[in-house]
Amino acid sequence: MALADIIEKQRNSLVMRVRVPRIVSDVGYWPPTIEAMNKAKALVDAGKPVRFEDMEGTNIMDAWRFKTG
Repeated sequence: MALADIIEKQRNSLVMRVRVPRIVSDVGYWPPTIEAMNKAKALVDAGKPVRFEDMEGTNIMDAWRFKTG
């Protein structure tokens, strides 16, 4: 097989989607879910500080929730 034959072949590509957890920021996961934003708004409206635990809870599996909008 000549080099020209290899170069002229149609290239194949493999594309896979891999789900990864959302990114941790100061007060929650990014991108935030609608539920987390509602919790944060309620805390701000009540004059309370917004903490990670209050927005997202303590369950690490919440990092895998993706419904953001």
